[in-house]
Amino acid sequence: FYRAYCGYHALCNSGLGAFMLFNVKKAAQITHGDAIINELFGDKNAQHLIVSEQLVGVLLMGVGSLVAAMSTIPKREKSLRKNFICAAVLTQTTLLYWRVCVESKIAAMQSEWKKQMMGDLIHIGGWVAAWFYC
Repeated sequence: FYRAYCGYHALCNSGLGAFMLFNVKKAAQITHGDAIINELFGDKNAQHLIVSEQLVGVLLMGVGSLVAAMSTIPKREKSLRKNFICAAVLTQTTLLYWRVCVESKIAAMQSEWKKQMMGDLIHIGGWVAAWFYC
């Protein structure tokens, strides 16, 4: 279960990161919608937003690589696996906190952050389940 779950996350993170890195506007359009993208990319700070989205893409690719490496840890190294899962839960919780404190304040993203917060909670639940099956 652990190896399959890590493999799934590695594939998703690396794929999404590469997509965000090379197709910033299209990735943002798919995740946020046309109306929000026109409002966010229409102002003078659009270049900062593009660089920020590309940085997130690079980080996702890095996280995907680390998760792929962690999936190869043998079962006898149970404590290392559990520590990695705790770090993944902490990272996802930090992202959830960022969504609540930052994205909820951006007027253009008022309708989006609650859906993304639910996705974060599902990911946290998945990592907790992986912790018990580890």
